[in-house]
Amino acid sequence: MFEDAIRKQRDIDFLVGAYDIVSGWMERDVSSPDDWATYEYGFDCDVAIMASTFASIKLTGHLDAALQGEGVAALDRLIQQVEAEDKPRFELMRSRLNSFPTSI
Repeated sequence: MFEDAIRKQRDIDFLVGAYDIVSGWMERDVSSPDDWATYEYGFDCDVAIMASTFASIKLTGHLDAALQGEGVAALDRLIQQVEAEDKPRFELMRSRLNSFPTSI
């Protein structure tokens, strides 16, 4: 189903999709990371944003600037929370995400 939508409409808003996922978890409207900053599962919310960011790149080959910014911010928050041995992996993902060209 999602695959068909991507083939037919390449301008899917992955950031809105990620916020919809997080809103469902929290059972309230979410429009920015501030909405889950104190949420018990904030780490999971940041992972959803990060996953949506890389899904956009993988599935469409494109990344808009807003999604890139949210993805980088989510990775920054995740880096602060992960174990020391995992930080290099997350830092590499942030570096790669920052270097990916954005579309309008």
